[in-house]
Amino acid sequence: MIAWMRPGALGVVAALVAACQSADAPAGPSSAPCVAVADKLASLELGNDAAPADRAKAVAAKLVACTAANLTALEGDCIGKATDRDVAARCAPRLSPDVPPPGAAACSAVIARLASAIPQVAAGDGSLQLMAVLQVSCVEDAWPDALKRCILDAKSDPSGGFQTCSQNMPKALQEKVAARITAALQQLQR
Repeated sequence: MIAWMRPGALGVVAALVAACQSADAPAGPSSAPCVAVADKLASLELGNDAAPADRAKAVAAKLVACTAANLTALEGDCIGKATDRDVAARCAPRLSPDVPPPGAAACSAVIARLASAIPQVAAGDGSLQLMAVLQVSCVEDAWPDALKRCILDAKSDPSGGFQTCSQNMPKALQEKVAARITAALQQLQR
């Protein structure tokens, strides 16, 4: 018996294991081993020295979430190798909605910096929607750190300021951002 399991916790975990292996749960080589995933996620969240009752509750909750998420074996393997919660969250983000995506905080600061330099944002003429589009792009399109640093450090003057930062934006990223902005502008015009 695993040291952290006690008789009461064992019953809860056994019931959840049975549920994980029910007809509704994914089966076969493409499904993740939910018991191992739940144990790893609980360890990353609570540490290995958590009280047995707390650990049992965390494992049970993670087991239910793993089963509902229908993880792939690849996602399960990735979580098994994770060294912290942030890494595990990148393996299967739907299991850790409380962990912000990587770069989200830095992107918020970058977008706030851009917004502070654009007077129209305060006027509310659609610029707020533009800032929201840029925030999503920064996170989802993974803006390079050099670009984010440049924006944060740039002077907001007409002689170069933010314009010099465009050299830190790869062409493919420029195209993605332009497509997002175009779509947002079209939606505003409707």
